[in-house]
Amino acid sequence: MDLEKKYDEEEAKGTPQRIVEWLNKVLADKVPPCEGTFWQDIQKYLKDGVVLCTLINKLLEDSGEEKVLFQKDVRSPFVAMTNLETFNKGAEKYGVETTALIQSSNLWDGGKSGMFNVINCLNAIGLAANNHGHMPDYQPPE
Repeated sequence: MDLEKKYDEEEAKGTPQRIVEWLNKVLADKVPPCEGTFWQDIQKYLKDGVVLCTLINKLLEDSGEEKVLFQKDVRSPFVAMTNLETFNKGAEKYGVETTALIQSSNLWDGGKSGMFNVINCLNAIGLAANNHGHMPDYQPPE
């Protein structure tokens, strides 16, 4: 089965919507909310890596771990991709499996199939946050 169909299945379960709701709740005082739950909305919201790095820093900080350094003023794809690498390092430090991490192409190649990997990574982060017990509970799909 191709990744676009897998994304459609996750969308039918409500996974992207749950992830966006959780992100908006966790990051309410840090960044503006994600306004939509379609894959294009999520992709645009996360593409420069700032929201992802802000998320992982909040999770790391709440767990008593050192935050990652990233650039908030992203003016080039290179900086955005560096932020995404930084996010992955922080996520791995937080306990997310290497196989669940994203690649910059998942957000930059502009397709629903890449967003399947992003959704899986965010789902894994939500579950890790539940294990750490410092965040609003993430509700995984049934």
